[in-house]
Amino acid sequence: MAVNADEQVKKRNLHILLEQIKAPQDFVATYFQEALLDKLVIDTADRSWHFHICVPAPLPFEIYQWFKTRLQETFANIAPVSFSLQSDVQEISESLICDYWPLFIDELTNVSDSILSFLKGQKPKLDGSKLIISARNEAEAVVLKRKLSESLAGSFQICGLPVLTVETEVKQSEADYEKFLEQKENEDRTKMAEAVIQREKIQKKEEQNIPAGSLAIGYPIKDEPVQIQTITEEERKITIQGYVFEAETRELRSGRVLLQLKITDYSDSLFVKMFSRKDEDIPKLQAAKKGMWVKARGSIQHDTFVRDLVMIANDLEQIPGPERTDDAPEGEKRVELHLHTPMSQMDAVTSVSDLVKQAKKWGHKPLPLQTMEWHNLSLRHLVRERKMI
Repeated sequence: MAVNADEQVKKRNLHILLEQIKAPQDFVATYFQEALLDKLVIDTADRSWHFHICVPAPLPFEIYQWFKTRLQETFANIAPVSFSLQSDVQEISESLICDYWPLFIDELTNVSDSILSFLKGQKPKLDGSKLIISARNEAEAVVLKRKLSESLAGSFQICGLPVLTVETEVKQSEADYEKFLEQKENEDRTKMAEAVIQREKIQKKEEQNIPAGSLAIGYPIKDEPVQIQTITEEERKITIQGYVFEAETRELRSGRVLLQLKITDYSDSLFVKMFSRKDEDIPKLQAAKKGMWVKARGSIQHDTFVRDLVMIANDLEQIPGPERTDDAPEGEKRVELHLHTPMSQMDAVTSVSDLVKQAKKWGHKPLPLQTMEWHNLSLRHLVRERKMI
């Protein structure tokens, strides 16, 4: 009797919630008549609410979306809300999974753009408790199974669907594989271009503040680096240097940590992997970040996972980024006669002293005072004190 009374209370609470979000009576009668509000969890840290709701059967996708939208709109001025559904039904139709599929793909965060685009363009198949997903090659099949199994399991549970085992099948299509390689190449090219732009935006002063040797793993690297574009085959030992435009660390099942870097020297780019050899290496590997300049030494191997040459690094060290130079011949220097400083009315952050130092460093000769136009007498006095004119 106590159990039945408890269920009646939970059903009544859900129907109160449905009234609050103004659910149509036909929706309630069809999909929520035997449903109940199991519990409400309030997170005091971020003041969010999470509703745990039991439904007799998984909701059609359009009803799920409607319920989600109405719940969030109704409580928008009260608290951030979320919910999860629970159902004892273990058999669902393939069409229901296909209806939910775009939602599941939109929530993925751990796959590349090319794979994401590929997943959006397909409809998975259902074989009992197995969800069959197509892959374009064996390497991609391994990636999909590993990355989707955990992510999709969580999505299934939240939506009240039975948890399915993710399996992959390789569809050998040369055209699809060529398209995959083209997308991957375009992504890498785009990321390299973004890396160039980002590097140019980093202020010179910030670059100079990165001390050489602040990140060092393994033995000191005194070898001269080779250009990445010259690496065309496997090598036992080679050194490269360049700008890091992607950095990621992850823990392996063995407990070791893997650092993965994408490095460019603007002749080409290379994938670099480095494994921790002792616990002291782990914080150093995690300190490697996008935006650094590094020198790496190791072997070049063909990696079956990325299907390309990669470096397995043994030694890695951070180096200062190259400074911008003026290589114009003497007498052909480009002269900027209009500069803004903190003393001018326009916004500027570069001090006069830094501008003078940079001009001198690039080999510019000082001009006679009468040929120059100054914004402020203070600037003239400052330049005179530095004996540049």
